[in-house]
Amino acid sequence: MSKLQKIFTILIALAILPACGKAPVEVVPVIYEDFTEASRLHVTSPGTFVFEDNDSWDSFCDEYWGGGIPRPEVDFENNMIIGIFWGQTSGCYEWVNCVRTVFIRRGVIEVHISPMPDLGDCEMIVYPMQVIKIRSHELPVEFHGHFPGSPD
Repeated sequence: MSKLQKIFTILIALAILPACGKAPVEVVPVIYEDFTEASRLHVTSPGTFVFEDNDSWDSFCDEYWGGGIPRPEVDFENNMIIGIFWGQTSGCYEWVNCVRTVFIRRGVIEVHISPMPDLGDCEMIVYPMQVIKIRSHELPVEFHGHFPGSPD
C-alpha cells in the first residue's frame, strides 16, 4: 500500500469513526399488568393520566368512580398507575387492550398505544379505557401512538 493510499484510508476511517463510536440507546422493557380493578371509572373526557401517589389517585376517583363498590387500593410505594381513557361513547364494552409496549429509553418511560378497536354495534354508553400498573419509577412518562388527544 502506498503512502498516499495509507493517508487516504486513515482519512476515511477518521471520517467514519464518529458515527461508529456512538453507543446504542439502551431500551429496557417494563413489565405491566392490566389494572382491571379500575374498570368502574367513568371518565367522560379523553385523556392520559399517571398516578404516583394516593392523593392524585383519590382525587381522580372522587371525580370519576362509578360507585357501587369501594374503589381499589394501590400500593404506591411499589407501583404506579397509568390510565388511557377515550371518554364517553357508545359501544358494547369498555375495557380495551391498546397498550402495545412499555419501556424505558433515555430516562423516559414510553407507553406505546395502538388504535382503539371497534367497540361493537351496541347503543350502550361506555367509557373505553385501559389502565395498567407498573413498578414505581421516578421517571417522566410519555405516550406514543394512537392515544386520546394524539395527532394520529
